[in-house]
Amino acid sequence: MPLELVDLPDQQPEIKEVEPVDLSGKRCLVVDDHLVNRVIARKHLENLGCVVDEAVDGKDCLTNYQQNQYDLILMDLQMQEVDGFQVAQQIRQLEQSSGFKKVAIVALTASVIGEVWERCQSTRMNGYVGKPFRPDELMEQLNQVMD
Repeated sequence: MPLELVDLPDQQPEIKEVEPVDLSGKRCLVVDDHLVNRVIARKHLENLGCVVDEAVDGKDCLTNYQQNQYDLILMDLQMQEVDGFQVAQQIRQLEQSSGFKKVAIVALTASVIGEVWERCQSTRMNGYVGKPFRPDELMEQLNQVMD
């Protein structure tokens, strides 16, 4: 099959220069039921200085949360059994009833952001990042929620 060569303009995605947030010594929890997603998020957070733990589902997240004082949780919204919305609600309830310090929760979602942001806000999540995320998008959200 003959193919014709076509000249295409250079269409690199625009990546914003975002000031890196210093998370040195901060405790972070990455919650996702997919190993690859956890590894990618972990590497980004470790590069920012975080001490990172992982949870594979909502129940695992709640167990880790009750045993450790986290500064940040990156939470997948679509998990088996207990979804990220339910887990965020339970964390906020534990903060009030148990006196745990308030943790920043950033939703990780492959869904259309506009459709889920209202639900994120109703569960008092602090921000969101779409999956797959670009490093500058994650950095921008972390700068907002960690101030």
